[in-house]
Amino acid sequence: MRHIIYRVFLMATMFVMLCTTAFAASSDKVVVDYYYGVNCHFCQDLKPWLDNFEKKYQDKVTFNHLEVQANKINAQQFSDRFLKHFTKNDTMGTPTIEIEKTKMLVGESTIKEQLEAEVQAALKAKATNTEYAPEQKEIDKKAQAVNAAPEIKPDGQQQ
Repeated sequence: MRHIIYRVFLMATMFVMLCTTAFAASSDKVVVDYYYGVNCHFCQDLKPWLDNFEKKYQDKVTFNHLEVQANKINAQQFSDRFLKHFTKNDTMGTPTIEIEKTKMLVGESTIKEQLEAEVQAALKAKATNTEYAPEQKEIDKKAQAVNAAPEIKPDGQQQ
């Protein structure tokens, strides 16, 4: 009897997981993670523009606001995500936006110039069930290879 209950429980758990995954995958909304700092004047300058953008796309985009100066968990996530797309030699700063965990836009002017086109591209990819920004995979591979390279100390020893 215990064996049958275990099987039923296992099957029910798998069914719930499949339904949850299917529901999450079927979301038509684009996910935008906005990394900002409470004391960042560039972030403060971007805020009115971003507020208008969010209102315009509120039915099509899920915006996650992640403060990174005071919140250490968000800061670590930001660092990890940044190093997925850029090398450790690139300048990491706020404001930064990541679209669909695939592509980052760094800096106020870059965000203003490119965010709408990137959101439109991500929406189109979702509508046609295609990959958003496939070219980003090669960029990410190169960044990760550079980030994985050992640092060389001045005396020639590896770290």
